Amino acid sequence: MRFSLFRVVSGVLQFFAWVWMILLLVAAIIIVAVPIPWESMNYYGMDYNLQMGLYIFGWARWGVFIGLLVSAVIGWAAMMAIAGMLRLLISIETNTYQSANRAPLAYPPPAYAPQPVPAPAVYAPPPAPTYPCNNCGAELLPGDKFCQNCGAKLAG
Repeated sequence: MRFSLFRVVSGVLQFFAWVWMILLLVAAIIIVAVPIPWESMNYYGMDYNLQMGLYIFGWARWGVFIGLLVSAVIGWAAMMAIAGMLRLLISIETNTYQSANRAPLAYPPPAYAPQPVPAPAVYAPPPAPTYPCNNCGAELLPGDKFCQNCGAKLAG
């Protein structure tokens, strides 16, 4: 089987695309869902700067969450696209290889030969009616004065 390495690489890329997607989705959920230990602390009695730092860190968690989601989707799509392109290239090469090594046809297609152009029809008048000679019986044409066979003078 040709291109077995490409088939394996394509399958591995598809596998890692799903692993990438699942791991980043789990990481994104953990970033948002798992509380940070100092979030449960009482803010009273804390320095104001420390309170603002923890507040900003809360917003940063959502930024990291969205960043992980976006990178999960983009990474998954990129790896699946590369795997799909490998499969497409394998299919094109396989089809080309198979059609090039195909057995020749039993009857090869005819070579192109221009068809002769028929000559235009020439008008030919109908043959003139003939009549027999009275002396020898040879055929005579209208307007003949003498028989071409026996030389007899014709009436008319």
